[in-house]
Amino acid sequence: MDREIAPEYVRTRRLKRAGSIAVVVVVLVAGFYFFRKALGASIEAARIRTAIVESGTVENMLNGSGEVIPAYEQIFTSPIKASNKRILLTPGTHYHS
Repeated sequence: MDREIAPEYVRTRRLKRAGSIAVVVVVLVAGFYFFRKALGASIEAARIRTAIVESGTVENMLNGSGEVIPAYEQIFTSPIKASNKRILLTPGTHYHS
């Protein structure tokens, strides 16, 4: 046989369910608020300076030190006992025969 559920038990279950729903709603609202706040600007608009950009060349001087190593080296040999007095090709040009 079925018996009627006690009214105190029904009221307690409704309060627990309403409390759970209220907690979920509060957590969602707080999460939404803090999410929007985290995505907001972190600097005041009055502190941002802007300027008009002009086109032109950019000139800057860099100081540096080191050793220059050639990309390739050539050795000139002679079949007879002689020395090279003058080389007619300038660096960067290639001789094609």
